[in-house]
Amino acid sequence: MQSQEQEKPIEKLDKRELVAEVNAIREKNFHVITELKHLFKQADQEKSQRDEQNAAVKKIAGELEKIRSELKETEAKLIPLEKEVYAFNGPSPEMLKSEIQTLEYSLHVAYSPSREKIVGRQIKELSKQLKTIAALAPKRLELTAIRTKFRELRKNLSTQVRELKTCAAKSEEHHEKMLFFFKEANELRKI
Repeated sequence: MQSQEQEKPIEKLDKRELVAEVNAIREKNFHVITELKHLFKQADQEKSQRDEQNAAVKKIAGELEKIRSELKETEAKLIPLEKEVYAFNGPSPEMLKSEIQTLEYSLHVAYSPSREKIVGRQIKELSKQLKTIAALAPKRLELTAIRTKFRELRKNLSTQVRELKTCAAKSEEHHEKMLFFFKEANELRKI
């Protein structure tokens, strides 16, 4: 009988120990689960931020394609126009006008029929060059406008490329953080 009485306190002790151990395990599990939830929440936040950056990268990549396409079109207009405008390498319009005035003055001052023919041809040739330059004036303005547009597109392209690199780097950073949180959660699960 004494042995049964001795067993009861031992059983009571074991039960107490078991209850304490179960409570300790329950407490530990509660903390682990809480920490897991926190890690998964952080990983999800990083994932959503990464996805936002990836969406921005895709949007910028689309804009870059449009800019590159527009650059090609602008360059296709620019090259032939430059060739046309720069085909004439004569003197400036002011210089031509001044030369014509000088020749006309020389006609009035030193009049001779042979000299009149020579000066007349020179004036005619200079007037022709002046008309050619005058005809090119609108094309020069167009060339200036196209060059300005081309420069703006190139500037915009470089700005977009920088922005794309920034967004891609941020996306990579968020991805690495997300992987870190998932790895921490997996390590915590092993406990």
